[in-house]
Amino acid sequence: MSKLKILIFPDPRLRTVASKVVVVDDEIRTLIKDMLETMYKGEGIGLAATQVDVHKRVIVIDVSEEKNKPLVLINPLIEKIIEPNKLPYSEGCLSVPGFYEELERPSKVKISTLDLNNKTLKIEAEGILSVVIQHEMDHLDGKIFVTGKVDDPEEKLQITKLAWETKGARSVKNDIKIREDFNFQQSAKDLLITSQLRTALIFNKKIKATNYQIDTYKKKIFIYGISLTIEEKKEVINEAKEILDVEDVIVSIVLVEDLRIQKN
Repeated sequence: MSKLKILIFPDPRLRTVASKVVVVDDEIRTLIKDMLETMYKGEGIGLAATQVDVHKRVIVIDVSEEKNKPLVLINPLIEKIIEPNKLPYSEGCLSVPGFYEELERPSKVKISTLDLNNKTLKIEAEGILSVVIQHEMDHLDGKIFVTGKVDDPEEKLQITKLAWETKGARSVKNDIKIREDFNFQQSAKDLLITSQLRTALIFNKKIKATNYQIDTYKKKIFIYGISLTIEEKKEVINEAKEILDVEDVIVSIVLVEDLRIQKN
């Protein structure tokens, strides 16, 4: 066994969507042994092959306190969310060392996977195991998960743009929180502006509202998301400018066509 090099964010190779393992052979078994050693030496509880620059759908996990109960998932697939109630858990990542953030994921799921002998297994995972499996499967799908706390929306905007502009990015889940001193009157105004714009986007038939995230900070609107066309992007911006008391509209909107070009 040997320790593998872990890719560190924002390495673009972390955006690669992993391919299915056709057959579990000695090469895959050796990879799994090396991944386990890498995970243990890194004091992690989960590792996806994507993180060691091998783009196969392979995951290793060990959530036991003694670190003696490794779980190997090959071509894992979530067949069913058994318990949709979200479990809050402070997640870390070997590709983002030293960073932890409390997230919520379904607390119990049913997984199908191959074992080391090419046999299909069904696993019901709950609690921390469910959370870790979902986290590592995000890696296999090349997803970018942006989280943490920043001092202002401008910083959030820059981080979001960096994530989208990373070559190979196909999905950006933005859960960055803005760290600020609470002001009830200002917060109420900002919430009202956000609510008004969200409603406007929902009722505008030219816009797919679910593709956008909105923040308002001191009467400035920040919009993040994906537009199907340049016309849709213009519609979103125009709706934002129509909201009363808005001082500025700042956008980080990616066009679907740009993502296709980036992918190629």
